[in-house]
This record gives sequence, structure tokens and C-alpha cells, in this order.
Amino acid sequence: MANSRICVNIWDDYYEDGSVPEDDVQETYAYVESDIVDTDSKVILEALKTKIDQFAEKQSIPTLTTEIEFYDSAKVYPNLLGTRYERMLYKRWQLKIINLSHDVRQRLVGSLKEWDYKHSSCPVEVYSES
Repeated sequence: MANSRICVNIWDDYYEDGSVPEDDVQETYAYVESDIVDTDSKVILEALKTKIDQFAEKQSIPTLTTEIEFYDSAKVYPNLLGTRYERMLYKRWQLKIINLSHDVRQRLVGSLKEWDYKHSSCPVEVYSES
């Protein structure tokens, strides 16, 4: 790997705690920001999924769930196809995180600072910034 570390971002730009509309859920995602192949991104996110699931169990947060998904922004924004904005579309593996409050996200990121995970001998760093 050309990078000295692999960076994973847990997106933090979602409803504020206590402001989630009725009949909606707090939902965000984590994604690999480093330039690596999709198969490696998926492996890293699967390891992160396991770690977050363990965190939720240890913290007794049964509503916090995760799922791996392949995200294709062209399916969400098909009106951008064929326009000058088409170059902004992307495809990537993501870890969807459901019912993650901002308070719990901050505690989770803090606990992940102690996670000594490496992929292909390269350290993986998980943070949360928009």
C-alpha cells in the first residue's frame, strides 16, 4: 500500500440528537477515504462492522445496527447522468450505521482509537468529520 495508513470516516452530518422526525431513524455511514481497491475497502468495512456490533452489544445498545452496502450514487441521482456533473458520481462500499446518535458516535470513535487494526500491514484509522 502506498499510504502510511488507511483512513475511514464515519459521516457526522445527520439529524441532531432529539431532532429526528417522527417515523424516521438516525442513519449515517462509514466509508474508506483512502485510495484503495474496492475489495480491500469491503474487507476493512466488514472488520469495522464487527467492531461496531461488538461495541453496541457491550454498551447495551440493541437498536444500533450495521449493514454493508455497495452505494452507487447514479442510482440515487440519475438526473446527473449525461450532465456536466456526472463526474461527481461515485460507487463504493459503505457501512450503513442505523440508530447512531451523535453522543454514541463520539463514544464509538473514542473507543476505536484503541482498535489496533491493520489491513495488509497498514494501520487503519477511524475518525468522524464532515
